Amino acid sequence: MPSYEVEIKFTSDAGDFSFNDYDLPLVSRSVAYSKRTPSEPIARRRINVTLNGFFTGDRHADIVEKYSALKTILQSGKVSWYYRAPQFNNDGSFKEWITIADGPVYMVSLNEPEEWKEYDGNYSISFYYFERLVANNPFSATFVNSAGTITFDPVPPWVHKIKHTRKVPGDGLSPSGANISSEGSINLNGHIVDANLNINSGPTDSVAADLYSSINTMQNILMLNKSGTSGILNYGPFSKAVYVDSFDLAEGVLQNSIDYSISMKYYTSEIISLSTKRSYSRLHYNPKIIERPACGDRLIKYGNLSGQNVNYFIKISAESLSTARSLVATEYATLLVAGGVEMPGGNEIWNDDDNSVTLNVNKFYNNYILSNL
Repeated sequence: MPSYEVEIKFTSDAGDFSFNDYDLPLVSRSVAYSKRTPSEPIARRRINVTLNGFFTGDRHADIVEKYSALKTILQSGKVSWYYRAPQFNNDGSFKEWITIADGPVYMVSLNEPEEWKEYDGNYSISFYYFERLVANNPFSATFVNSAGTITFDPVPPWVHKIKHTRKVPGDGLSPSGANISSEGSINLNGHIVDANLNINSGPTDSVAADLYSSINTMQNILMLNKSGTSGILNYGPFSKAVYVDSFDLAEGVLQNSIDYSISMKYYTSEIISLSTKRSYSRLHYNPKIIERPACGDRLIKYGNLSGQNVNYFIKISAESLSTARSLVATEYATLLVAGGVEMPGGNEIWNDDDNSVTLNVNKFYNNYILSNL
């Protein structure tokens, strides 16, 4: 007649250790949900397990030998455990085997209580593993660009901040009346779960290559090299073209799951940053000073009233150099005082690092436009 006893065993590089060859331990399991925010949907949970049992023997050496055999299995490479139980029909006949857990675990401790261990010896083994859940997402969250679509499952918590780019308080308008952008920043903090991890049925043999493939797919979409924005972030009702600053993986190993953090930003207007300056030379009457040392004085003669040099400085960052140049032209036309003669030394600088265009123009006005303070 076949045996329908509960089966529990450990497996590692050193071999197998079946508790059915000894007395079966008591099994204690608890579920821990790790959440950054109370409303965060989860796609994994941690199962904490403790096995409490004892070994018996005719002498101390027999007991220690069993402890040593168990220790050898638990300290050798990746450790997996197997736990199954029989299920019976209402009439008591055997129905089927139920696999409660089958896969790798993370060992915490093997404890041998203080005792003589002459004819029996107790032990306690603590470890944990993860299970994958079907996330109960409150809404959908995606990131889309020409490289593909990322569907965030579960939906990661986000941090959303907006700050002004102007260095001093003001009306937030350029000289021509255009809006100066505010900078929005978004951080998504979530986790990628290995598809090999079972749903509500214990661990499985997580394949590092498969988890890395999921990570690499996300990375290739997020960090697509292209001009302009990186893609469209859709987070429930929020939808915005964003730039991806960074994609970070938390400390961990490529097994079961891994946490990530994505930093994004966007701008609310065409002018990402603006700097305008005007420099006015002071007016004077072209004085001619003649020193007369022998006479103990000097002779000062005045000429005609000077003209005025005005230096116009404008720097604008935008999504592209062409957009920045067009915006600079508009602001320059607004600031420029009609008339005057352009002098040598002006320049136009294109900066590919931040998509900015800088215009520096020096003009001479025969009739001054700003009196001295």
